[in-house]
Amino acid sequence: MNQKQQIDQYCRQYKITGMATKIEQTVKIAENKQLSYLGFLVELFEQESLHREHQAKERLLKTAQLPAKSSLDQYELRDQNGLSLQKINTLKEMDWLDQIYNIMLTVPQVSARLFSRLDFAPRL
Repeated sequence: MNQKQQIDQYCRQYKITGMATKIEQTVKIAENKQLSYLGFLVELFEQESLHREHQAKERLLKTAQLPAKSSLDQYELRDQNGLSLQKINTLKEMDWLDQIYNIMLTVPQVSARLFSRLDFAPRL
């Protein structure tokens, strides 16, 4: 077993799969840039960090169960929603874009936390 395979095996054993999947690429980068051992380690940990961030976002999106496609045609008109059919039709015309208006949609607290974790909403 060569060193790269051994590193890959250890990475998978200790569940640091971001490093395991990018070990070949990171070794080539380190060789081309003539990185020190510490520089090589930094590259590996950066790859792991990016991998974990990506996995966390994917997991949160999956948990949110957001629809793949949604439109105003699917909006449920109810009295407590505060939007009438006339307002919905006005939104569909998209005149608000030409007039440079902003639309703010409010969501329940749980969804707001999820969106802020996914970087869809600004942090306060």
